[in-house]
Amino acid sequence: MTQKIQVQYEKNMFRPLTPVRGLREHDTAWMILCGPKKNNALRTLAGTLSAADARAMQAVIAAEFGKIEGEW
Repeated sequence: MTQKIQVQYEKNMFRPLTPVRGLREHDTAWMILCGPKKNNALRTLAGTLSAADARAMQAVIAAEFGKIEGEW
């Protein structure tokens, strides 16, 4: 029997978010874990800087690498 279910990890245990077919209480089964998708590190920063901090960062980048096109 093979099935794919989504689980949530909480309090050091995996809790199924969908029904599990073919298992009874205390049956043993194997799990293959695929962790949460990693976000693009830069995308996680979007919207976290104040306008003043963003302008300061743009100035540093422009001084180091050249002009940045567009208004942020």
